[in-house]
Amino acid sequence: MATISQKLLDELAEVIPALAIHIAGDEDLRSKMAAMYKILVTGNGSPPLPEIVRIHSAWITAHDAINQDILNQKSELDKEARLFKKQILILFIGQVITLAVVLLNLK
Repeated sequence: MATISQKLLDELAEVIPALAIHIAGDEDLRSKMAAMYKILVTGNGSPPLPEIVRIHSAWITAHDAINQDILNQKSELDKEARLFKKQILILFIGQVITLAVVLLNLK
C-alpha cells in the first residue's frame, strides 16, 4: 500500500505545479474572479450581494408578519360579525315572542 500512496503523491507533485501555472496564467479566470469579487464584496457601486440578500430577507419577514397580522384581524372581525348577527337574531326572536304574548293576551 505504501508504494501506491507514494506513487500517487509523486504524480500529484508533478501535476500541482503545472496546475498552478495554468490557473495563474488564465486571464479569463482572473477576470471572472475579479468580477465575482466585485459582486460579492465591493458591490461595484451598489450594495454587495450578501447585503442585498439580507435586505430582501428582512423585507420578506416583515411582509409575512404583516400578512399574518391582517389575517388575525380579519379573523377577529369575522368573530365579532358572527356575534353581532347572533345578538340581532336573539333580539328579533325576543321581540317576536313579546309580540306573540301581547297578541295572545289581547284576545
